[in-house]
Amino acid sequence: MEENLTRKAINLALKCQWKDAIKINKLIIKEDGSDTEALNRLARAYLETGEITKAKSVSKKVLKIEPSNKIAEKSIEKYKRFKTNVDSGSEQNINASVFLEEVGKTKLTNLINLGSPKNISKLYSGDEVKLLTHSHRATITTLDDTYVGRLPDDISARIRLLVKGGNSYKVFIKSVCLSNIKVFIKEIKKGKEFENCMSFPLEKSESIDESSSQSDFEIN
Repeated sequence: MEENLTRKAINLALKCQWKDAIKINKLIIKEDGSDTEALNRLARAYLETGEITKAKSVSKKVLKIEPSNKIAEKSIEKYKRFKTNVDSGSEQNINASVFLEEVGKTKLTNLINLGSPKNISKLYSGDEVKLLTHSHRATITTLDDTYVGRLPDDISARIRLLVKGGNSYKVFIKSVCLSNIKVFIKEIKKGKEFENCMSFPLEKSESIDESSSQSDFEIN
């Protein structure tokens, strides 16, 4: 019974049906008040519906049960990014600055080959994640190395070459729903090899492949 409810709670989170997720997680917690996974899901659902005070209270309860719970610790830090709107009395996210676009320096894209629904359901908009480049792909993981997904092949090919040339990037989760994760990639440093080239040009003419060098780029 509880296993079915857990699966339903995870699916509701992936579908962003947060009010229903609150109800289901409460049912699970009613049966087992020390279920930290259900409590973390409940805190997340409260956060997504703007009930920051309740979310914080639930996360603190998790830490009383399990003081080293990483998800609850991360959530407590996340709540600091929220503030109360004096006029409306509602609580609002203030991490929008993370997603400021800069021409040639930022890119919003969908991931492919996503990780497990259980792990994906724990992701938040605004979470920083890691970009790992390999010989034939570029993958995204959480900061504690849980696999999230892969970059599309065209972006992956470009990123791998740029990173090899000394560029570095930060990546953040933009949105999470069922079968769809968007990430925001931001250039934070240029390598000398590509100091005159955009990471993400507007024109498709600046394409690269694995055998490309700087001479193959259209200088911007």
